[in-house]
Amino acid sequence: MEHLKEPQNFLKESYRILKKDGYMILQVPWQWWIHEPPYGLKYLFEKAGFKIVEISPVGGFFSMIALKINYFTIRMFKLPKWLWIIWLYCLVPFWTISQLLAPLLDKIFDRDYNLETSGFWVVAKK
Repeated sequence: MEHLKEPQNFLKESYRILKKDGYMILQVPWQWWIHEPPYGLKYLFEKAGFKIVEISPVGGFFSMIALKINYFTIRMFKLPKWLWIIWLYCLVPFWTISQLLAPLLDKIFDRDYNLETSGFWVVAKK
């Protein structure tokens, strides 16, 4: 929805074509400290006619940082193809470990787990 000029039109049309009692599941990105609950999402969905079932964070601080570092490392260097393939093979273990450890670190160290997240899942019902 963050790339749409009129996200409300998208939600209204989604509501219109969804079967009665159907569910819409949507993930939206976010990468900053939550200073308020995601009222904007709730407002947009309810304005389109949906009933919110759940709005939940996608990971915490460590998951968000791992995701950003993993995205950065793939774009970090402009290399010849053969060298880029070697770089990729070096990165895959790092990516795998970081994505396995990050959720555990979120649960252990992040007291406000849902306040620093890479996005939100929205489950809404018609």
